[in-house]
Amino acid sequence: MSLIYYSELAESKGVVLCRGDVLARPTAGEALTCGEARRLMALVLAYYTRPECYRHVHAMNHSPHTFLFDQMAQQALALETVATTTTPH
Repeated sequence: MSLIYYSELAESKGVVLCRGDVLARPTAGEALTCGEARRLMALVLAYYTRPECYRHVHAMNHSPHTFLFDQMAQQALALETVATTTTPH
């Protein structure tokens, strides 16, 4: 999967456009389905735009000894539930 963020309108319009492409079609379970890619994109967006989520990203990158994977995974499951009920298909 490839995500490209277009930030040209961020300052003037307050929006950043995002394009997501699934680069390979699923064969023998080796690639993401479009639904899985959509959920992953929603989680990436959440983890980089919500302070309560970004703290996990920051800990993983800057102080891995304090990074708690289980906490992040629990939060991801909760966020995924929200993302799958609010994301258009």
